[in-house]
Amino acid sequence: MAQNARKGWFVAKERPEEKFSGNAAKFYSQEGSGYEKNSIKNIQSKILLRGLQLVNFPSNSKLLDVGCGTGLGMEILKELGFKVQGIDVSPDLLKIAKAKKLKVMLGDMRKMPIKDLQFDGIVSISALQWVIGKDGAEGKRDVQVVADEFFRVLTPKGKAIIQFYPKSEDEAMHAGKAFKIAGFKATLQIDNENNAKKRKVYLLLEKKREKNKKEKVGLSLQLPNSQLDPA
Repeated sequence: MAQNARKGWFVAKERPEEKFSGNAAKFYSQEGSGYEKNSIKNIQSKILLRGLQLVNFPSNSKLLDVGCGTGLGMEILKELGFKVQGIDVSPDLLKIAKAKKLKVMLGDMRKMPIKDLQFDGIVSISALQWVIGKDGAEGKRDVQVVADEFFRVLTPKGKAIIQFYPKSEDEAMHAGKAFKIAGFKATLQIDNENNAKKRKVYLLLEKKREKNKKEKVGLSLQLPNSQLDPA
């Protein structure tokens, strides 16, 4: 892991996204059972709860968990009083979620089998990197497709929180800009930016009334403050 204050951070180590060429279903068919371990559950729970600090969903909101996996996040969201449905690309992980009696569906975040304007909010934890991790133009194109899909399924005042593991600061910024182009107010929140092991990247999204692809694409970047304690 190399860091440079001027050029931004960059992950030098090969990640699963590169090793499996962006094929999340293949990776989780081999490694998915490990996601029910307590250590993983604790990490994912902290990440989700931190995300909920950053985006305040109204009580009783109807939420979509994109990349829901085994349904850990959905269980927490249900306990908090939200109506929640999940979608994931991995049949193996969804088998575990279905065994928990959770409402889930098989699908790709780039083309979700969901009607327009169905959800008040979207939660996505540790999933977007499988799309943006692809090389070159394919990754850039796919993240824009995902951004458009998120915009499509959210209600007019919909919000979203995305936590993901970008390869670099530039990749994180590109993802944020893609969602801005799609029609969101986008804020990139980086917790523990200078600690490679603890760094967490979040995208805070708020749907605008109308898309405006001609407007200047800017992205708000903020670091943790005393009112928002990073996990």
